[in-house]
Amino acid sequence: MTALRSLQTIHLSQVLLMFILGVMTGLIYMTLTPIWWLVFLGIAIMIAVFTNNQTGVLIILATLFIFHWLFGVFKIIPKEITWLPDVIILVMASKFLYLRANKRQWQSTPIDYVILAIIVLGLLSAIYNSVSLVTIMFGFRKFFKFTLMFLILRNIEHDAKFYRFFLISLFVLALLQIPVTIVQAIIFGTVGRDVADKVSGTLGWKATGAMALFMCFVMSMMMGFYTQTKKYIYLLLCVAFIIPIILGSGQFGFFIAPIAVVICWLLGNRISLISLARLPLFIIIMAMFIIPGINYHDSRYQGNLSKFITSPSEVYSLNIQTRKEGTFGRFEVIDVAHQLLFENLPQLLIGFGPGNASESYFSDYSGQLEKKYPGLKIWGVQYTATILEYGFLGLLLFLFMFYRLWRANRNFFHQTEDPFWRAISVGYNGVLFTYLAGCLYNPAWYYDILAFTFWFISAALVVQANKAMDETSQAKRISDKIKSRTLTKKLPGRN
Repeated sequence: MTALRSLQTIHLSQVLLMFILGVMTGLIYMTLTPIWWLVFLGIAIMIAVFTNNQTGVLIILATLFIFHWLFGVFKIIPKEITWLPDVIILVMASKFLYLRANKRQWQSTPIDYVILAIIVLGLLSAIYNSVSLVTIMFGFRKFFKFTLMFLILRNIEHDAKFYRFFLISLFVLALLQIPVTIVQAIIFGTVGRDVADKVSGTLGWKATGAMALFMCFVMSMMMGFYTQTKKYIYLLLCVAFIIPIILGSGQFGFFIAPIAVVICWLLGNRISLISLARLPLFIIIMAMFIIPGINYHDSRYQGNLSKFITSPSEVYSLNIQTRKEGTFGRFEVIDVAHQLLFENLPQLLIGFGPGNASESYFSDYSGQLEKKYPGLKIWGVQYTATILEYGFLGLLLFLFMFYRLWRANRNFFHQTEDPFWRAISVGYNGVLFTYLAGCLYNPAWYYDILAFTFWFISAALVVQANKAMDETSQAKRISDKIKSRTLTKKLPGRN
């Protein structure tokens, strides 16, 4: 009911009015050219987003969970529709600037100065490497898109119901992936890697890696709710969310999921002999689901996932070889990146500049390293891409940003008494681990679904932490006043 009430706070009359206005005006101009219909509809959407934050987040969710799918799998919408999150974030940024012009104060976050340091480092690297302005803009856009959303939400949206509603919406959308992947697995068959790439839920074509990490996010949250409520339904949901990982062949998810869940278990429970005694039992129960899942995966997709455990050296040799289609394994990407860096010592520290190791939809604006090694996909491992563009100093700042968020979250966990937010706080530990571990094997930072989920949860926790801090400070001031008055009454000569 709370989630439904929060939905009612969206001014639907405003949204519908603007939408109808855009459609009607578009229909008038449609006889001239269809582009006008999109233009006026876009204007209506932008007005709706400017007047209501919930509308913007709803459109981003629709883009990530529906539009990418419609474009990537069915090709029934243009690619440009999937750029809606960029447009929405820009509109929200303009709203923030409008509020700043009206003397609204900046609401700080734990990572403001870290972000500023990364930007300054990126600009220095770009100047040193003579990176074009357009490449710099594309590089910053790719790296900071949803980080900007985080900063904006921190400043323009402080309603707990808003965040609670959309967090619940994310859980519901995650549940939706289970029946969708089951249907996809039945339709597309049971043999070969090409089949696995099609079983990606509603996240789009070849999004199995992103889907696996997203499921690990949600599993961490479910474990957070279990530690705070002790309801077994959340444990069952943890098991259920393994299904899309198995069917979509999200191989890295098999290893990340159990560790993320155990981290949440440890940090969400008070450390005691009883909880430590239960941990081995919990790990055994998880293994009872994970190991059969790996065996089923290998038999279904003719895979070698079990060799990651039994023969890691063989897996390394397979990944280091050039593939037939002209792309390279992930380990070779790392080797080439390290050779480039150690051959150029200044770049070892500050990198080759923002966007220089990234591909672009507009091929002319892809980075120089991407153009030089077109089959390598040098951005395909996140840590490699970060080191190449920002150097080891940038990587340290990148990791320090996560540390700052983790520390702020731990402080919030000890401050709040709300079971919902305590559960989210516990789950966030697993989300952080998943994101960091995912960067070892995927360009996790660049996956829109992961970036949106991570930064939205981060914004929710930072906003709630600030509220808890304010409430604690206010309570302390009231307590100090009461003590002062009591002491004054006890002084000699006072009645």
